[in-house]
Amino acid sequence: MSKDFLVALEEVLANRLNSSQSFEFQSVNKNNGVALMAVIIKDMASNIAPCIYLEQYEERYNNGEDIESLVNEILRTSASAKGCEGVDLSDITNWDKAKKNLVYRLVNKERNADRLKDAPHIDYLDLAIVFYIDLADNDEGLASTLVTNKMVKCWGNPTTDELITVAKANTEVKYTATVNCMSSMVSAMMCGEAPNTDSANLIGDSFKGENFRMNVTQGEPMHVVTNDKQLNGANAICYTGLCKAFAEFMENDFYIIPSSIHECLFVPCGGNFGADELRAMVTDVNNTQVQPTEILSYNVYKYTRATDTITIA
Repeated sequence: MSKDFLVALEEVLANRLNSSQSFEFQSVNKNNGVALMAVIIKDMASNIAPCIYLEQYEERYNNGEDIESLVNEILRTSASAKGCEGVDLSDITNWDKAKKNLVYRLVNKERNADRLKDAPHIDYLDLAIVFYIDLADNDEGLASTLVTNKMVKCWGNPTTDELITVAKANTEVKYTATVNCMSSMVSAMMCGEAPNTDSANLIGDSFKGENFRMNVTQGEPMHVVTNDKQLNGANAICYTGLCKAFAEFMENDFYIIPSSIHECLFVPCGGNFGADELRAMVTDVNNTQVQPTEILSYNVYKYTRATDTITIA
């Protein structure tokens, strides 16, 4: 990040904050080993100090946008974190409280090797199941924190089996999985609707499971799998009964393309693409279209109906 931008930002922030506020710039390690520069604005009257990532603001500054208007937006973003004001330290440190908001996500194991040294996780294929505590979920977005080994020690050292049991139950209730055929999504979007399985404009067969909603069509080459928030939805491939229900409806095994940490694609076997072609597609898309922090894997997976298992294809 350029020194010129940080100096300009520092000067304006210093003049705009009151005596009870302070700020600092900090490099924050994110998913896949990516470090992002953030500004952290602290207020003595608040127990929340959000990280506001600066890459987009620097780009807009370099494109000629006024630094004052950028600071106004940064301050508004910081103020919106008041949705987390009800968070108490015990919500994180007390197991009985924390487990109510414990969820899990899928990340790339190799690219997150350093972070995983300090976080409980479960190896899964070339991925890792990691745990988060959801702190707030409102119109301003989702606030969460990665579960670390230190936090687990504060909780009395529950095992990873205990963590995944709790997290799986919470995740599948809080984040309903969705499976939509591509043509249904296009149809819904053409009608100005967000694509979801409750849309009247969806085509195909719709049905619901305990933790998922599907709108699927036999013969459709691709179906999009995510959750109803479209955030960190790749973990839907681990939802109880989802892959089995899709395979039984399609009467076929299928490949799983890891589009990003937010979604996957289901591609029935026997179509125009085999594992090698799909793997080349994943590589190209990851290298050209997916943000580095959102890459899930360069592999392709296969669900086999007979064994109800997912393997690397």
